[in-house]
Amino acid sequence: MDAKTVGPSLRLDERDAHAASLTLAATRLMRSGQARSAFELADRRCRLDLPPSPADRTIRALAGRLCGWSFWQRDLETALRADPLDPVVNATLLRLGTPEERRAAAVRLVDTPDAPPHALEDAISLLFESGVPAIFRLDLVDDRLSGWVAWRADGPARLDVEGMTGLYTLDLAGRVEDLPFLPPGAKAALVEARLPFDVARRVVLQIDGTVLAAAPPPSGRSRRSDRPATSTAPAAVPVRAPLAIVVPVYGDRDATAACLAAAVAEVERRPGTRLIVIDDASPDSLLTRHLRSLVDAGAIEWKRNDLNLGFAGAVRRGLLEAGPADVLLLNADAVLPTGALDRLADAAYSAPDIGTVTPLSNNGEYTSFPLPGIANPMPAPEAAAEIDAIAARLALPPVDLPTGTGFCLYLRHDARAAVGDLPGIYGRGYFEDMEFCLRARAAGFRSVAAVSVFVGHQGSRSFGEQKASLVSRNLRILRERFPATRKDCAAFSAADALRPARMAIEANLASDEALPLLVARATCPLLRTRLAHHGGMARQLLWSDWEGEPILRILGPNGAAPQSLRFALRDAEPSLAAYLAGLPAAPMEWLGSQAPPDGLVAALGSTRGPIDLIFGDVRPSAAPGRSSLLGSIALASTPLADRLRQAVALETQSLSVLEAEPSLPAGMVLVDARPARSTGSLPSRPSHAPPSIGLLCPHPSSGSDAFARALSAVLHARASPARVVVLGQALDALGLMGRGNVFVTGPLPVEEEAEILRLLGIEAIVLAPASSCLAEAERVAVSHALPLAVADWTFGQLSPASSSLFLDPHARDAANALATADWFAHRLEAAAA
Repeated sequence: MDAKTVGPSLRLDERDAHAASLTLAATRLMRSGQARSAFELADRRCRLDLPPSPADRTIRALAGRLCGWSFWQRDLETALRADPLDPVVNATLLRLGTPEERRAAAVRLVDTPDAPPHALEDAISLLFESGVPAIFRLDLVDDRLSGWVAWRADGPARLDVEGMTGLYTLDLAGRVEDLPFLPPGAKAALVEARLPFDVARRVVLQIDGTVLAAAPPPSGRSRRSDRPATSTAPAAVPVRAPLAIVVPVYGDRDATAACLAAAVAEVERRPGTRLIVIDDASPDSLLTRHLRSLVDAGAIEWKRNDLNLGFAGAVRRGLLEAGPADVLLLNADAVLPTGALDRLADAAYSAPDIGTVTPLSNNGEYTSFPLPGIANPMPAPEAAAEIDAIAARLALPPVDLPTGTGFCLYLRHDARAAVGDLPGIYGRGYFEDMEFCLRARAAGFRSVAAVSVFVGHQGSRSFGEQKASLVSRNLRILRERFPATRKDCAAFSAADALRPARMAIEANLASDEALPLLVARATCPLLRTRLAHHGGMARQLLWSDWEGEPILRILGPNGAAPQSLRFALRDAEPSLAAYLAGLPAAPMEWLGSQAPPDGLVAALGSTRGPIDLIFGDVRPSAAPGRSSLLGSIALASTPLADRLRQAVALETQSLSVLEAEPSLPAGMVLVDARPARSTGSLPSRPSHAPPSIGLLCPHPSSGSDAFARALSAVLHARASPARVVVLGQALDALGLMGRGNVFVTGPLPVEEEAEILRLLGIEAIVLAPASSCLAEAERVAVSHALPLAVADWTFGQLSPASSSLFLDPHARDAANALATADWFAHRLEAAAA
């Protein structure tokens, strides 16, 4: 990206400002018809550590569509999942989607509170053209109805609102206005009325006495519970109150049955506990029959709503039915383990100021296990029971949370009395539980995680596809009412206060699945290749340094446990050995040329199974000789030697040195695992893309940054039109981009490589001599039919291919940069001839 093209709008002085300026500059380039340049900036924005917004992804999708990026539709889908009400996403789908997607986007734009007038006009036009006779945008808060109605028919208009206790009629004749978002020929009226009721059944628009259209009732919301707390947290632990479990039910009969079966079993173990089921006007007759059978058995109290009130409305009714008791709010897709009620209550009464308690769960947001902050898969019942049994046995103390989570939320009676009812401003559900916790915190009550309990949770089984829209709408409300919450929650996530509890549970989890064990330094460039080779189905034992001491981390396959397990090797070698001894016998792969930290080889002696040595990186700091590539051969002189099975070479230099290696252990088989050569031709550079040298940097390093600066300086000195594109990450990305002829992409997934290389005009791959990523560089070059410049760590044992260049690994960066620039210039001249 030419700095002159971008102009002063691209900020390079601060991370957050840089991220925002990338999207702004990409938008300006799009408007000026420079789609490829816009794509570069938008693509970089989406690869930064700072998560991209839905609008950021949409800008990349728009630019990518224009310049032939085949992933543009995936971007739009991802953006829509992230925020179904984002006006940029929906305005784009309104233009580029299928007919069904366009109509759905139009409906969402009408429902979006911050949709710009031009997008809203397009949405209304499309809906009218598709045959919709009238469009309603109405909001009911307590008994106040507000919003607008649009139509095209001629004649006097009237709005009928059917309530629970009667009919309210609003004459629209004197309210017709020329609103700024109306398409030509449309009419609209603003609605502002106080109704004699606060729950509506139906809204009907009549024109000249004839029904033109009817709409579902607006979701009733309420501000009546908005009041200051009436008391504060007590100085001493209060006397325990009776407990009532409140379970709102609507759909998903099987999940509901499993939830209620577990809850009934818990109530039977705990006399005096009530189980209140709020049937939110479920249309499922079989579910109704099941609930009636539980009532007949005396297992539950069943309360059925005449009208569907949504999750929040059902919960509020349940709280009213519960009276002044402790309450456990339980989703109908969450399954309580044996003894959960006692342990949750113990956590709630473990300190005077605890107001709410949330257990660990596979899908509990802050309390999620094994990966926090995401919806992990629901474990099988036996696996969930094992996790819970370990948590119960460990009996670790509660951990403070910024807020509780409503899938299984224990509310202590005095916190309820202080805060009052759940807020009604969130309509049908989502975030009313969070606001309750925040209001309780303002009154001096804490929210905590009961890390002695694990509750399995499917997640959004009742709401289904509606969840994302509900979350999007209500998150806007929460952030407006509690603006500091976003930073508080981000700080909690960064601190990861629940990691010690997750780690303790993981250390006790048994594993009976025999999976390969990949052993490597955490930054080993071969990890991605070998994980892909195994389809993610491998365990990882990774080491890194923390304040001069080796720390080992063990990761399960594809996000499964363990994910938080760590060992400080100097103090925990016996416990690491014991953990490894408990794993099933399976092959081990030792990745890379790094020497292991002291004590690791001894701990690995407790494992069972053959060992393969995987070669394909280099230790650039090593003295000249074979040890630069073959450092792991040292395992042949350890107690692990008799288990060595294969030497696997992932790239040409390692293979060449291994073929000539005299000390390869007897019986060890040499395997050529180099990537297959592409049968395609060099990709053609897009028009307007400068000739680009792709400097491969899968892992940021000071050596790669230094070489990028040296190569940039040579190109500047020659006034070359070529530029350096760092394919991956850099330590000082903003500093490098400030040089004007360097661009940094950010991390590149393998499946996107081919198109990114083409769109960025990459004509050669270069690996900085200080980089250890030999196998990755050869894979990229060979897979995409590109020439490669790389340091020669065989020291003359190999000759480079005719299109490639060997650099001197012990020369200065300036000399290697000159050689690279000459080589690239000659290639450009040859191509132009």
